[in-house]
Amino acid sequence: MKNYQKYINTDEIYLFNIGEAQQAYATFGCHPVEKLGMHRFLVWAPNAQYVSVVGDFNGWDASKNRMEKLDTGVFAAFIPGLQDGDCYKYSIQGYDGKTVLKADPFAFHAEVRPATASKVWSLGGYSWRDADFLRRRLSQNVLKQPVAIYEMHMDRGASVKGIALRICAMWPTNFPNTLSKLALRMWKSCPLRNTRWTIPGGIR
Repeated sequence: MKNYQKYINTDEIYLFNIGEAQQAYATFGCHPVEKLGMHRFLVWAPNAQYVSVVGDFNGWDASKNRMEKLDTGVFAAFIPGLQDGDCYKYSIQGYDGKTVLKADPFAFHAEVRPATASKVWSLGGYSWRDADFLRRRLSQNVLKQPVAIYEMHMDRGASVKGIALRICAMWPTNFPNTLSKLALRMWKSCPLRNTRWTIPGGIR
């Protein structure tokens, strides 16, 4: 692990441990390290005895990709040969000696229910289309302008039969127009999760 130490943001881990991390998502979880041709895994498990990364790439064998415990309560591993879509979990042996499989709390992608594994996934390659907005924002002083924020749940606010995911398909055209008519300058979306809570008529 000594050879890979420079690829671990110890400052962000320190801030995480004192509750002041601002970019924990960029440090923890699974991230590609292009210079190494590997993926870095970091998970916080201070009371664990052993942690391994298990997944499609190693036959879900906990003995093949054992993680190394750092002195910050964080376990780390660097694994080559992974690609987007590979499923994985953390195999964690707790202080009581029991071993459990846990999904990655910082994963960028995951299986659809009822499956629960995390997925190796890169956030690169997305084409953002907010250049005009960013240019306009530079010429404005948002601290001297009124702010109206609309918060909504993604499984509400539209009369569409079916699960919440269908509502997302309406947003590129209908939703922004609606906000504009209401003179709302910003909107906040509550997280969308693949659980029974997104099914109309499900347990609330």
